[in-house]
Formats: sequence, structure tokens, C-alpha cells
Amino acid sequence: MYSRIPRIVSMLMLLVFSFFPSPVTAADTASTATSIQKRYDQAKFYFNELQTSKSLSSSRENWLKGTRNFRRIYLSSPKSHLAPPACSCLDGYIPTCMKDFPKG
Repeated sequence: MYSRIPRIVSMLMLLVFSFFPSPVTAADTASTATSIQKRYDQAKFYFNELQTSKSLSSSRENWLKGTRNFRRIYLSSPKSHLAPPACSCLDGYIPTCMKDFPKG
């Protein structure tokens, strides 16, 4: 009897708290989407800079930084509309890195 009381109490608490709405508001969601869009635009700009600038593209660290930018965008919001383009941009980085820096 006594061993079931904590289990019943925890089940009741779970049931009660499941009816409360999430504290995330529409404004929070919109600001998050704006933030992700801004980070994606910055990452895309950096990727274009790497492709056009010889001095910037000569360092493996810069290419790794670019891949990290897109990876963070994907991991922070994998269900975002920007997740597939972020993965697509990663596909653009990998062949270039393997060709230019084969031994890592």
C-alpha cells in the first residue's frame, strides 16, 4: 500500500500539469524563427565569402567554422523550414573540404 502512494501522487501530478498550457507564446516562436533566419542568412553569407575569397578559403578552420554554423542551425531547430537548406549547404562544404584539405 505504501509503495503505491508515491506512484499515484506522481501520476496525479503528471495528469494535473499536463493540462497547463506551455509558457511559450506566439511572440517567442516568431522571435525564434527570426533568429534562425538571421543566423541562416549570416551562415549563407559566410559560405559565399569562402567560395569567393582566396585568403579566407585557404584555411581549413574557416571551412570548419562554416560547417558548424549550418550544423548549429539544423540542430537548434530540426523541424524548421530552414533545416533542409542548412543540410543542403553542408553538402556543399564537404566535397570542397575533402578536395582542398584531404588529410584534415
